[in-house]
Amino acid sequence: MTTSVRFEPLSPADLGWAWDVYTLTTRDHLLATLHPTEDEERDLRSELLRRGRAQAVLDEQGERVGLLEVTEDGDELTIRHLELLPSVQGKGLGTQVIRTVIDRAASEGRSVVLRVLRTNPRARALYERLGFVVEQERERSTQLRLLPRTTTETDAGRGDPTP
Repeated sequence: MTTSVRFEPLSPADLGWAWDVYTLTTRDHLLATLHPTEDEERDLRSELLRRGRAQAVLDEQGERVGLLEVTEDGDELTIRHLELLPSVQGKGLGTQVIRTVIDRAASEGRSVVLRVLRTNPRARALYERLGFVVEQERERSTQLRLLPRTTTETDAGRGDPTP
């Protein structure tokens, strides 16, 4: 299934929506690992939106179905947050979002780095399927990296043009 993925910026005014996405996608994994209070969780979510890098992931109908935050860190792009609502998981949208980041990194000659909580093996499997390799195992998370590729190499693996 090929899905068209688009993004729109988020702001602090989107906290309610971003909190709902978090509680449906990430909260259980985080609580099993870090045990923050709800106030600490809300503060972290607010800070995410204040940084101004978070984007809503939109489906083909323009509906918000997830959240993405990517930072530029020297010669790499770091996926800090990728959260997709359960209703769209397993349908190829996560792959599309990650490939969008991979395509950008390829065009800029950067690698892509991320951390995945150990309590989320499904997400780790997705990243590894897309070519990410384990760089470091940590107590609560695993850091994965996808080395820089050219745009041609990225496209060759999937047969569709770079956006």
